[in-house]
This record gives sequence, C-alpha cells and structure tokens, in this order.
Amino acid sequence: MRSFSRNCVEELGEPDIVYDISAVADIKLDAIRAHRSQTELMLEEMADKLKEKDSKTLAWLNNERFWTYKFS
Repeated sequence: MRSFSRNCVEELGEPDIVYDISAVADIKLDAIRAHRSQTELMLEEMADKLKEKDSKTLAWLNNERFWTYKFS
C-alpha cells in the first residue's frame, strides 16, 4: 500500500504527522514541474483548481502527511 494513494486515509487511517509546508509550496510545485513528462496532465488540472482556490488541492499542496508503520 502506497501512503500517497487516493484511498490512503481509508486504508491506513489519519496520518500521524502533518507538516505545514505552505512557506515552501512554490518549491514543491517547481519540483513537480521538473518531472513534466510524468506530471503534465496533473499540473494542468491542478492549475485550474488552484485558481479556483479548491480546498482539497490547497491542502494537498500546503501539507505533507506521514504515517508511522508499526510492524508486529
């Protein structure tokens, strides 16, 4: 299970750590843009959502989520 899949909260529960990275969100976008061949379609869709101030898109951009895996 990838922790960045669309259903990660349903599969893993809420993240253990959430970092607000809004101060460096532009750097995150630049890093994504650097992988144009893999992200071009996503970026086109995201641009529209950012213009509309879509809350889910802004939360994804401005927060990094982490899960702690507990092995038995």
